[in-house]
Amino acid sequence: MTRYWILSLLIFHCLFVPFVAHSAGSKEDIAIPLQDRYKKAKFFYKQLETDPKLGAQRSLWLKSSSNFRKVYLSNPKSELAPASLFMLGRIYLRMYEIFQEQNDLNESISYYRDCTSLFPNHRLADDSLYALGEIYLNSLSQYETAGNFFSQVVTRYPHGDMHPQAGERLKQLSSKYDIALPDAMLGSSIHKKLTNVLPVKYWSSNDYSRVIIKASGPVTYSAQLLEKSHNQPRRLYIDFQNSYIEPQFRSPVPISDGLLKQIRTGQNTQETVRVVLDIESISSYKIFSLPDPFRVVVDIRGVAAEHQPPMAGKNIAALPKPALQDGQIIVLKEQKKRIKHRQPKSSEIQNSATESTDTQEFSLAQQLGLGVKRIVIDPGHGGKDPGAIANGLKEKDIVLKLALKVKQKLEETIACDVILTRTKDEYISLEERTAIANGNNADLFISLHVNAHPQSSVHGLETYFLNLSSDRDAMRVAAFENATSELQMSDLQDVLADIMKNSKVKESSRLAQNIHSTLLNGLEEEKLTLRDLGVKQAPFYVLIGAEMPAILMEIAFISNHADSNKLKNDQFIGTVADNLIKGIRAYMDSNIARLSY
Repeated sequence: MTRYWILSLLIFHCLFVPFVAHSAGSKEDIAIPLQDRYKKAKFFYKQLETDPKLGAQRSLWLKSSSNFRKVYLSNPKSELAPASLFMLGRIYLRMYEIFQEQNDLNESISYYRDCTSLFPNHRLADDSLYALGEIYLNSLSQYETAGNFFSQVVTRYPHGDMHPQAGERLKQLSSKYDIALPDAMLGSSIHKKLTNVLPVKYWSSNDYSRVIIKASGPVTYSAQLLEKSHNQPRRLYIDFQNSYIEPQFRSPVPISDGLLKQIRTGQNTQETVRVVLDIESISSYKIFSLPDPFRVVVDIRGVAAEHQPPMAGKNIAALPKPALQDGQIIVLKEQKKRIKHRQPKSSEIQNSATESTDTQEFSLAQQLGLGVKRIVIDPGHGGKDPGAIANGLKEKDIVLKLALKVKQKLEETIACDVILTRTKDEYISLEERTAIANGNNADLFISLHVNAHPQSSVHGLETYFLNLSSDRDAMRVAAFENATSELQMSDLQDVLADIMKNSKVKESSRLAQNIHSTLLNGLEEEKLTLRDLGVKQAPFYVLIGAEMPAILMEIAFISNHADSNKLKNDQFIGTVADNLIKGIRAYMDSNIARLSY
């Protein structure tokens, strides 16, 4: 017998004959302290791990498992019991790795499960769960089950030593196999948690798209535009750092028509969510973020409307400027916009000096493409969002009633196309309202609201356009309409500073002044006077990104007794509608005056 085997047998005889020869309850076992028996079992295990020749013998591994099993059975409630079960799980896992017998793997799983279920508060409970996750990941390729064990580690043992490793494993599984992360790993980006990116929403037309990407909290993001390559169109992608998106929201979203062709959202890396916008043609884009809830807004413009044919089979370049065809006028500035020619009423001829008595002639504004051909009226709030409530009234009901009257009267008097953002009691997000106006290439956007104030004595009419503001009352109104806080509204000023460079501030201011003054004068003539609170500027979300002159009107104060009585009066609503339209007409006339001057 070689020296090696003599030494091996000596070690085995000196340390483990008592374990092999006697049962857990024998007198010899009881005579040796449990702690010493555990140490000897641990020593023998390490010998098997470090000596390849010893470790190659299955019988010695079985002896090692027997040693720990007897320690456990000697006192299943001792401090060493969970450690013995854990070691048994480890031994059988090593046996499986060496000898590739499935029963060994089953035994390992069983002992790790016993350790974590029988001793859930022990320091090795999370180690056992982690070990189970590794087995199902690496040995069984059962990724969902592996993710479940890792999730238990981070959820049940947030301060355990295996928490970081389990978290990394979950990120890997989520990125590679679309395994959902537990809520414990989501939330704010602090404390190494991931921000949850929510499903993407979008609105798309032929030359405009608005995409909204919400998140569970503020997140750092970056964007890059990729040029067309091979069969792929230009692509805009946005990366969200320290972020996560649930697996069910990672499937590509195909879009059958419009500028936007497809949206792809995925876990690009373990801590980065990437949103890719596949776009047929893109000429410009704008990205900004809004708080509470945090969301990123992407506005994209493609091939301009004037470069698209207005109708199938027509060559627009061959038409005269302007051109009259089949009782219609083709507006070259917005070729998709057409208005039906009609005989003007006598009252209209008296009320507007710019309208011709000749039914075949059109105003200078119409001929030069400066006319208002399409208006989007936005009745604020709706559905689950009632707006202001006071004196038995709800803001959402009042403004919808007013908007319907304005639409009817506008189409009768100005013969323009009028679109309402809502025609019934339904909820529409602020971002969607602006998208409706942009997507329909509107010439004007008017958002209708009624006001409220903690002091019931406050009353009157005020009109807003989008701009920076330091006025406290204006910020209060904007905070209410934006459903956010005044503090967050002040933070928005930094965002607006860049957005305003491309907004129609001057035109919006002119529109606001025309409608505001015309409405006040008209109400005064009808003895329905409202207090003049002026034209103001403030950062309203619903106006951000509007590509046309856009205003928000607070018609009266629902919280004031006198104003609320007016709002209940159909005559008042009708008079407001009539004079709002006169204000639009005044704005159109001012375009002509400025041009002729």
